[in-house]
Amino acid sequence: MNFVSVEGIRQAEAQLLSRHPEMGPALMQQAGQALATRLRSLLPFASATTPRIRFLAGAGNNGGDAFAAAAWLARQRIPVDVWLPLPEEKIRGSARLFWDLLRRENQVDCRFLTTEEEWRSLPSSDEEVPGILVDALLGTGASGPLRGTLAYAAAYMQTHRCRSIVVAVDVPTGWNAATGESSPGTVWADYTLTMGYPKTGMAKPNAVEAVGTVWVHPFDHLNERSEWAFTPDPPHLELVTEREIRTWVRRRKRDTHKGTFGSLLLVGGSAEYAGAMVLATEAAARSGAGRIHVWTSPEAAAAIRTRCPEAIMVQAGGWDASVSLAGYQAILIGPGLGRSPEARRLVARFLQETPCPLVLDADALRLMENNLAPIRRCSRQVVLTPHPGELGSLLGTSAAAVQQDRLDAAKRATEETRAVVVLKGAGTLIAKAGCRSWLNLNGNPGMATGGSGDVLAGLLTGWLGQGMEPMEAAALSVWLHGCAGDQAALRHTPHAMRAGDVVEELASVCRRARLW
Repeated sequence: MNFVSVEGIRQAEAQLLSRHPEMGPALMQQAGQALATRLRSLLPFASATTPRIRFLAGAGNNGGDAFAAAAWLARQRIPVDVWLPLPEEKIRGSARLFWDLLRRENQVDCRFLTTEEEWRSLPSSDEEVPGILVDALLGTGASGPLRGTLAYAAAYMQTHRCRSIVVAVDVPTGWNAATGESSPGTVWADYTLTMGYPKTGMAKPNAVEAVGTVWVHPFDHLNERSEWAFTPDPPHLELVTEREIRTWVRRRKRDTHKGTFGSLLLVGGSAEYAGAMVLATEAAARSGAGRIHVWTSPEAAAAIRTRCPEAIMVQAGGWDASVSLAGYQAILIGPGLGRSPEARRLVARFLQETPCPLVLDADALRLMENNLAPIRRCSRQVVLTPHPGELGSLLGTSAAAVQQDRLDAAKRATEETRAVVVLKGAGTLIAKAGCRSWLNLNGNPGMATGGSGDVLAGLLTGWLGQGMEPMEAAALSVWLHGCAGDQAALRHTPHAMRAGDVVEELASVCRRARLW
């Protein structure tokens, strides 16, 4: 999905509403319903003793979305309350319609906190704070430092975000949707539900801390209207969303068999790092691959037979054996491989002889040692899955240099190797020379743990083996991986989750995304 500029959105909305004024309340109703649905899905994971959703709302369209959502949730008998840092008479436009609707819901507690003293006198205990806080104070039109009661409302959410889930409506308060910059006091959201299209600022590397995981609620029925047309900004980068991944995954026919969905070869998992291949194998199995063959150490083989009995061991020993590569639709080499001379020779052999798309991960990347020529000469599509340190090593630079301009580094790597590059991290990028790049904005810090990359590599190889185009397979896998990570964080907290928890969530994520 294209990123669009704040100015483009503003002009298109003004043009649309001038021709179709009835669309204002209709769009707000849709946004409120989408917000309410997302909040309801989060509520079982809220940590508060009494599950409750608290909306901190402003007077504009963001506030209107919150009022519509709160009214819908109240009708579902879900406890909600609404706090406003402004007088009632300031509520305007379509938001006023939904405010009046909300006020008719007698079970909704609406509270006005219009002075700084009222905010300062609030109880400081986390026990008084609901499990979900909704930031609906300001939208894309706001800029500059927060002041007065708005600043206090934002500070309230920041203070309690360690205990509550914070969800921002459209954009977090205090965050600049054009530049990605955060003003002092900006609300740092766990999730942002942005309306229509992702905003230009979300593509900036400095945005991830404020926006968290980004959900997009598209107004699809408006795409046919010429006045709802945007120029992409930036022009060659798109956001991976649920809408795209549903077009990439085809429904399975009933008269298929395991051979229809590809044979994989996964290589790695030395005695010292046996768990890496266990995780990669389990993730590949969750992709729906038809057959999974594993070449690994005896230590990893024993664990895989227990954890993933569907996998077939083709070799359980050293890396110098001459295992045939014929008959596979995708190959992964690298997780837990080690960096021995035998491993180095094996990677070189695979680059020369692979009959199918080849994924290089972890140690296989480190073994290249700034030698990109073998990757460039490979006759099949190569997919590289580096973290910033590994990409820096490939390019002869540092992780810090890669992080300064992640998109430029990924593009440079793909131009020099002709490979698909998946640059992992907060805001994972998928790039290929001559193609548009993809940015993924889900996942969380709990995924910064050993084994998380092995899960992604196995999942990606599984989709490649089913015949999916490499760019699409990479973007789909990164999105599913991030969604599963978010679900694992909700269940276990980011501090306590493991890479194995991400694998466990893949099936439920596929079900919720309706990947039949």
